[in-house]
Amino acid sequence: SVSTNALHYTHAKPYSSHIVSARYLTNTSTNAAKEVTTSILNETSTKDNIVGDDELIKAMEVYEKHFPLTGDDGANERNSKRVIEMTFALPEDDSMYQYQPGDSVGLIVSNPPIEVRFILGMLKQHHGIEPTQRVAVDGSRSPITVEEAVRHRIDLSSPIKNRRILRALAGFATDPDEAKALRILASKTYNNNDNNNVFQRYVEEHRITVVQLLQDFPSCQSITLPGLFSMLSSIPPRYYSVSSSPLQSKRTLTVAFSVVDYMTPSSSSSLLSGYESRRVSGVATRYLEVMASPYLCGATTTAAGATLSSSSPKMLIFPKPSTDFRLPVLQTTPMVLIGPGTGIAPFIGFLQHRLAQREATKAVSQQVVEGTWRGGYELEHEELPSDEDQQSSSCSSYCHVYFGCRHENHDYLYQTELESFCAEGLMKLHVVFSRDEQKGEPQPSPKYVQDVMGESLVDLIVNHKAIVYVCGDGNAMAKDVQSKIVELLGKHGNVKEMTPQEYLDTMKKQRRFVMDIWS
Repeated sequence: SVSTNALHYTHAKPYSSHIVSARYLTNTSTNAAKEVTTSILNETSTKDNIVGDDELIKAMEVYEKHFPLTGDDGANERNSKRVIEMTFALPEDDSMYQYQPGDSVGLIVSNPPIEVRFILGMLKQHHGIEPTQRVAVDGSRSPITVEEAVRHRIDLSSPIKNRRILRALAGFATDPDEAKALRILASKTYNNNDNNNVFQRYVEEHRITVVQLLQDFPSCQSITLPGLFSMLSSIPPRYYSVSSSPLQSKRTLTVAFSVVDYMTPSSSSSLLSGYESRRVSGVATRYLEVMASPYLCGATTTAAGATLSSSSPKMLIFPKPSTDFRLPVLQTTPMVLIGPGTGIAPFIGFLQHRLAQREATKAVSQQVVEGTWRGGYELEHEELPSDEDQQSSSCSSYCHVYFGCRHENHDYLYQTELESFCAEGLMKLHVVFSRDEQKGEPQPSPKYVQDVMGESLVDLIVNHKAIVYVCGDGNAMAKDVQSKIVELLGKHGNVKEMTPQEYLDTMKKQRRFVMDIWS
């Protein structure tokens, strides 16, 4: 169980951490990281290890230059598919931040510098508000500067999902045509037809933010600071699944994430004729990629000779304990771990934890056999663990891992670790590559994790009462996996007392089928 001290740090009171290490898990060039490190970060004089806006903007431009998304489809796919493993420092007093495999970590993020500059310039131009002016936010008695409020308190970067924002902006528009267009975008009546849904084609498909709206509808830029605050929510933290075990290190915590970087489609709507596709990048992940540049390219010190850890910018993190996504108490409980893409991350933590537990069990068993056991009582011969007992908790037949990715030579995440776990007898691996062509095969090769599931999975679930864990995409993968399991239960389950769907529903109620999914 998680100690109450584990919540010493919260969203409101995060821990000020820093990056300890980082690496690409994908087969990704580190040339951008090298250029950012040598020409920008090493040449920058920072205060309190804070990288300035100008430097951050330049660094992001370097990454966009090295990873173009407008060329060959194959190159675009690889350039946009970048996965990073990052390790954060935890407090010296490990009781202050405790975690278990299956937990997540929250990261506090700020708005990107370009968006912040645009809003600050708009407020100054239309209302004469200086960035250094102080304002009270959320009823606080401690005023902060306008720049701090715009940078940290309102969400300028999330795609708009609520039509309320469009209606509010229409009220500030001084141009009648722009006001009309915004009301059309906000209208459910006008957008209820798939062929006429401009909200979907403009706002949703192009991932439009409030800053993009203000740029596309400039007569709305007269909006006041109170208007912005009443219209926009606070910046949500970003959550990442932990991919490490505290049994390996209590002073660090590791996560893995995809760098969000893609192009939106161009628009064919008559209302938005000629609207070009644009590049969308993740607020948190592209910032983390830039900040991790020295680690990604293998640098060991800064140009001034300082250690990377001592010069690493601060990262505000806090724990998000899980209630259901937990390893079973008994090491002998069979597990099925289904995690394509970055969904494999928490299972790396699971398997590291199991391996550490097995090694600890071996050490205790050896002490017992050698007579150095200090457990405080005598053990009879029949109580001594046999070789079979020691192996049972890690027998590969009772832990099956299903992993899938696009290309074996590009995004086979944690390949070395997974193969090592197999060699240790910790698990059996089922892996599939969706975009690689299998030449010479008479039948189409499996493409997704559900395609390599068969009767052995049903045996684990029905006869051995395995716990099934699913992590990853909730829009398609998780649904497809559940459908496949229901199908297999119908074919091989021999479950007579209930339908296959009822059996799966019962597993969910018993917490034998648990998911950690995202959209």
